[in-house]
Amino acid sequence: MILLCLEGEAPFGRILKKCFYYLFLLIFGLALYYLSIQIMLKFFWPALSSYQGVSDVLTGGLGNILKVVTDGIYKAYRHFFDVPVLINETLRLRRVLYSCIGVVATIEILYLIWHNKVYKSLTLILCAILIGMFPMAANSVYLMGASSVSTLMLYGTVTPTLLALALTQRFCNSAKAGKKRWVTVYYVACISVFCMNYQYFLISNEAYNRQYFTYEQTYGYMNRVAYEIQRCEGYTADMPVMLSGNVQKEIVMPEFESLNYITGIFGESDLVNGYSREEFIRRYCGLPIVKAVDSLREEVRATQEYADMPLYPSRGSVKVIKGCCVVKFSE
Repeated sequence: MILLCLEGEAPFGRILKKCFYYLFLLIFGLALYYLSIQIMLKFFWPALSSYQGVSDVLTGGLGNILKVVTDGIYKAYRHFFDVPVLINETLRLRRVLYSCIGVVATIEILYLIWHNKVYKSLTLILCAILIGMFPMAANSVYLMGASSVSTLMLYGTVTPTLLALALTQRFCNSAKAGKKRWVTVYYVACISVFCMNYQYFLISNEAYNRQYFTYEQTYGYMNRVAYEIQRCEGYTADMPVMLSGNVQKEIVMPEFESLNYITGIFGESDLVNGYSREEFIRRYCGLPIVKAVDSLREEVRATQEYADMPLYPSRGSVKVIKGCCVVKFSE
């Protein structure tokens, strides 16, 4: 829509009609989503999941919905300008590149507004509104889970580079863009976008390396846990197993600390302390353990014998209590 406005060829009424059409589709989609959720809750699901705040926008009535959406929009704008600084602070070049892209995009927008005489119609106002909304559109993930900070896909920083490339293409096709004085703008845009995307490639490579090393360390750690379970006095193959508490920084990778704020990239003790760690032992360590049910876990925690157990990997941290093999990671 921004590009359509900057072309200056389509009449204002047609562009406005298209904007309302997209807005209607958005509202209709949200209403259909909300209605589907309510039907599923009534007939199939007992409650919504609270994972990373994905259900915040659907709970608490209309007032809460408006508050969550408003907070999400605020976060989207703030995050749009924060991410270039937050991602891997050691790479100072990222700030320069992001600034170059912003300056070039501004020059190109102003040039297209002047060259295509957009300033002579109401389309200019609509164009300004759309540009103002762009940071929110680039971070639409916040409207789905407003209480989380899920930036694994880096929406807020990848999208501007795509817009800059599209603007550069329109800019180069304009009548005066072929002159030598405008060639610099073209090269600055292309080189900045290329370098920025290369930085994203480095971040992705770092993220996958972190996940790979996390898996390898988790595999070794869980193999030791599986071995201790098997050699525990009184343990039998059909006995339920209770992994209690969380591992306290057993796996540490300080070289990947720059990725800690990005959700979705597991690291350090995420797998060891994950809700599926019993499944990890079953699938990757070859020990078909049975997870203890909640009622049995509560009974075990209420015993003095459990309270007296030391923390893993100390001797005595793996013990059979009330017919359940307990591994105590933390209090």
